[in-house]
Amino acid sequence: MPRFAVCSFLDPQTEGATFRASEIPLHVTIVGNFRYGEAVSELIDRLGRAAEELPVTALTGADVGFGPNADLPVVILDASEEIDRMHRNLLSALTLLDIHIETPEYSGSGFRAHITRTPGWDAAAGEWIRLDSVSLIELDVEHDPRQHRAVATRYTV
Repeated sequence: MPRFAVCSFLDPQTEGATFRASEIPLHVTIVGNFRYGEAVSELIDRLGRAAEELPVTALTGADVGFGPNADLPVVILDASEEIDRMHRNLLSALTLLDIHIETPEYSGSGFRAHITRTPGWDAAAGEWIRLDSVSLIELDVEHDPRQHRAVATRYTV
């Protein structure tokens, strides 16, 4: 069953863009990894509805470690009520499609808006970011877990 995620890139990516998982462009995950085996058009329709909530803003906060060993460096987003609302609304819409969330503990009440740190990106706490698009990302392109692809991107209406 295909795997997907929904994110908002800090620099929007074109539909069809591919990138290595280790080199994914800066983004805020809106809905984490999930599996869905039906028509992708249903996911894209929900993505379009999420775009109606754009643009959203958030304030960069503290550096913390995510993951089981707290060794994945991220920047928490403060004042992210708009992103939290978008997450809840999109998660609710996708759940109606019977998706399978891989890590439900990081969804709903466990969701924490963040940007994963990457080399060459530096943001001090207290910087505002604005998100103008949401993208459906296919994980494991052609069964390769190292390849991701932007299936669809929707912008501020």
